[in-house]
Amino acid sequence: MPSKKLSLLVIFTISITITLLFFLSHSSAETPKNHKLSTTKTNTELINYINQYNSLIFNLNHQLRINNYPGVIDYSISSDDKIELLIKVNQDITEITKKDIKKITIDTIKQNKFDPVLFHIDITEYNDEPFFQENTASIRLSYNDLIGYIGEKLFIKYNVAFSLHHEISPENVKITLNLPTDYQTNNLKIKNTILDIIQQHNLDSNIFQINITNNIKSN
Repeated sequence: MPSKKLSLLVIFTISITITLLFFLSHSSAETPKNHKLSTTKTNTELINYINQYNSLIFNLNHQLRINNYPGVIDYSISSDDKIELLIKVNQDITEITKKDIKKITIDTIKQNKFDPVLFHIDITEYNDEPFFQENTASIRLSYNDLIGYIGEKLFIKYNVAFSLHHEISPENVKITLNLPTDYQTNNLKIKNTILDIIQQHNLDSNIFQINITNNIKSN
C-alpha cells in the first residue's frame, strides 16, 4: 500500500513546474559536489537532449504509475553519452520488482522508438538516502527527486500551502518557492532548511540559487 509519504510526493510532483532555461553564451555544465565531468556540453547540445527525451520521461512516468510503481524519474547524460534513467519508486525493491520495472522501462523505450542500448537504467527505492550516488561523470537534466524531497520536508515542517519548481541551466539550478501572500515567516530560515536538504543529499549547494516569494492569494 502506498505510504503517507507517497501521497505527499504525488502532491508535489503534480504541482512542480520544470522549466529548462538556457543562457545564450556557451559554457560547460555545473555538476554536483565532487562530480568531475570527462566531457562538457554546450547549451545547444543540452537543449537537444531535453527535446529528444522529454516525452520519453513523461511516457515512462505514466507507464510505471499505471503499473503500480509510482515514484519519481529523473535523467542525466553519462560520460559515454548514454542517457541515465534514474527511477525511484515508493516501495521495497526486490529482484522481482526490479526486473518488472526494468521490463516496463525497456518496453517504453522501444515504444518511443529508441534503442535500449543507449540507456543506463538505475532503479532504487525512494526512501534510500542519500540518493545522489549515480555515475560521477554525469550531467543532470532534471532534479525532480530533490524537489520532491524539499517539498515534503517543507510541508511537514511548516504545514502551509505552497508551490515549488526548479529551473535548470548549465550555469545553475534555480529553486523557486512561492508562499501565500499573508504567510509570515523568516525566509532566511526556510532558505537554510532547503540548503540543508541539498547538502544532506551530497550536492554542492553553490550550484543552487534559491528564491522565495509570497504571491499565492488566500481565498
